[in-house]
Amino acid sequence: MQLECFFDSLCYQFTQLPKGRYEFHPDQAFEKYCYITNHDIGDKKVAFLLEGFDSVEIEGNGSELIFHGQIFPFQFENCKKVTVKNLSVDWDIPFLFQGEVVAVNEQEGYRDLKPTTEGFSWKVEDGKLYFPDTGGFSFDEPGQTLPWDPEHKRVSHGAWDTTSQPDRVEELEGGIVRFHEKLKNYPPVGSILGSKGTKGLNRYSPAFHAIFPATCCSRTLWSTTHSAWASWLSVLQTSLYQAAGCIYLKAVTGWFPSSPTRLTFVIRREM
Repeated sequence: MQLECFFDSLCYQFTQLPKGRYEFHPDQAFEKYCYITNHDIGDKKVAFLLEGFDSVEIEGNGSELIFHGQIFPFQFENCKKVTVKNLSVDWDIPFLFQGEVVAVNEQEGYRDLKPTTEGFSWKVEDGKLYFPDTGGFSFDEPGQTLPWDPEHKRVSHGAWDTTSQPDRVEELEGGIVRFHEKLKNYPPVGSILGSKGTKGLNRYSPAFHAIFPATCCSRTLWSTTHSAWASWLSVLQTSLYQAAGCIYLKAVTGWFPSSPTRLTFVIRREM
């Protein structure tokens, strides 16, 4: 990855990415112990780690940033002014299993799904579902699971947020996967059922994380475009930005869980 960078001590950094597609892997990323609101606490592999600058500007020139496995894209700590623009952030494989509910049998206690395959990674082995099966990491149960209404593009009416731990998972003919599990509330046929894995392990990091200094008195503008697999993991990654003081979030587009979409965020902080 070739970057054009300008440094003036710790006062200002400007980074310009020539337009292109950039691939990021965790093996040579920065490692840092991170506390992130509503995310799993612990050691993180960080691709872009910037700390203590008065001003940071990253110009993406329309580039695509593709991340592989468990890696934390951007962290800005104690930077007074941050601008990120004209780039998209995505993962090669989302940390999600999802599929259309094609049959439910409450008496026998199972549900059948037609899984989404394009761009996703999963396998059924020894009666268990493993996903995303990438970078040496997998969940071995669906975990936190919620149905979505594809027509209205929202959570299904009356849906329950379920912690799914099936007794057995099996593959049937026609690409159908059957989950043997007695539930108090079954997802409606035709809904898109998404699972994001075991609670406590399924919120590695947001795409962007910023901690602004309490003494910051200048206006901070942070503008970026996130092109993500429209899944729960991506929503968490793109919506959970944090900073000390006031944050304003606007210009958020809608999304649908079965196809990639573009989310645009503008964050402004003024004292």
